Amino acid sequence: MTEKLEIVGGLKAALERGWSLEQAKQSLLNAGYNPRDIEDSSRALNSGVLLMSEPIHAETRGKFKKIEHPEEEYIEKRKGKGTIIIVVLSLIFISLIGLLFATIFAKEKLFEILKSLGIA
Repeated sequence: MTEKLEIVGGLKAALERGWSLEQAKQSLLNAGYNPRDIEDSSRALNSGVLLMSEPIHAETRGKFKKIEHPEEEYIEKRKGKGTIIIVVLSLIFISLIGLLFATIFAKEKLFEILKSLGIA
């Protein structure tokens, strides 16, 4: 199993350097790896099926956070956004009601001013 992991790692490294898959396989064959293991690893790499026992590289270790209950974390994130939306909508509603009353009362005041000037 460890040898297949080495082969997969070698294939990935060669592909990242711009080699073709055939060149990478030939290089591993020349290095003395089992042709069947090379083919199996190549098929696994092409199909996107990677071996689950593959070790985590040192540069990626610790970068990922394990989430025990992802749905709870999602709900917690959404709670804050929902509260903000409710507050903003409430402020808009209150402002519109205030604007409506101000328009009604200002309209009457405007007519009073116009009448006192003799325009209306």
